[in-house]
Amino acid sequence: GVGISANPLLAGVFLVGAGSCWVWTLTTLNASAQLLSPSWVRGRTMSLYTLSCVGVYPVGAILAGAMADAVGTNNAYVFLSAAGIVLGLAATRSRLPVLSEIESPEFSTDRPTPVHAAEESSGPVMILSSWTIDQENIDEFLTVMRELRIVRLRTGAYRWRLYREAGDPRRLTEAFLTVSWEEHLNQHSRIDDASARVIGRARAFDIRGEPITRHLLAVDTEEPPNFDDLLSAHSEMHAVDGSIPLPDANQQGDNS
Repeated sequence: GVGISANPLLAGVFLVGAGSCWVWTLTTLNASAQLLSPSWVRGRTMSLYTLSCVGVYPVGAILAGAMADAVGTNNAYVFLSAAGIVLGLAATRSRLPVLSEIESPEFSTDRPTPVHAAEESSGPVMILSSWTIDQENIDEFLTVMRELRIVRLRTGAYRWRLYREAGDPRRLTEAFLTVSWEEHLNQHSRIDDASARVIGRARAFDIRGEPITRHLLAVDTEEPPNFDDLLSAHSEMHAVDGSIPLPDANQQGDNS
């Protein structure tokens, strides 16, 4: 309407309508993106949302200016608006999630998370879980690990990788990072029933009977580390939510 209108007042009416629709759409998308995101990853979600909505403005401005130079400002309005309508119709076929379709995580009442008494203000924490895998099961194991990666990132990890030992290709280690010990403890409270089932499936692949998890806390070289035992109560967390178990004292000695 703005592109084909020769009357400034009529063009203004079209601009008011377009602006109203834009504000309506922006507020709806903003609220939906926040409501669809778990609270512990909402910041990351909104950063990606902002990048997708606002971060591409400079690219769009350059393309719009180039088109206006080539075909004229009015025609650029018409062509770009038509492209927006086509993309909008195409988006209706993309099966984007809506609030009514979102299933809230389910937590079994018989799986309470104990309160951890110790506090640790260290920096990043690396969690390592190691399996010895039968070669015949490697494809199925990797499929489950792709699901487990999503579980780790959704519950608060900010980086995840799967490593293979150079000397023994059957031995694979999952490594993921959280920003602090407290954040890792919070991960346990975020493991819902569906996530616990994924972890349970991953545990079953170890040919020794059970994979083992270790926790590495970052140490500030300028300050002495805290030598308090943080795993005494933490082992109970692993037991009640189905997480990969911690090594016992003998295994810890062997690993070291």
